[in-house]
Amino acid sequence: MPTYMVSPGKFRKILHAFPRNGKAEIRVEASAPIDIYVIGADELGAFRSGRPFGGFKFTNRAELEKSLDLSSRLDDDNDWYLILDNGSDRPVAAHYEVYY
Repeated sequence: MPTYMVSPGKFRKILHAFPRNGKAEIRVEASAPIDIYVIGADELGAFRSGRPFGGFKFTNRAELEKSLDLSSRLDDDNDWYLILDNGSDRPVAAHYEVYY
């Protein structure tokens, strides 16, 4: 399970290829609650600027285990990002796994 340190007020983005069947299972464990997003790679600019974007949003979670049908909300000819967003004032260690 890869581990990232997410600095206070910062986020980490991890790029993934779109799965052939459109489905992915995501597991995240963090040392403190963070916000977790799954967005299309073409929507990263909207995410960074605070504009509306599609995808999935899970707020204030220290743990997440979810099976997602990515094709229901993302463009299936595009890569996608798992984003670990730390809105707190302390660093957070976050582990994640993605399965297709």
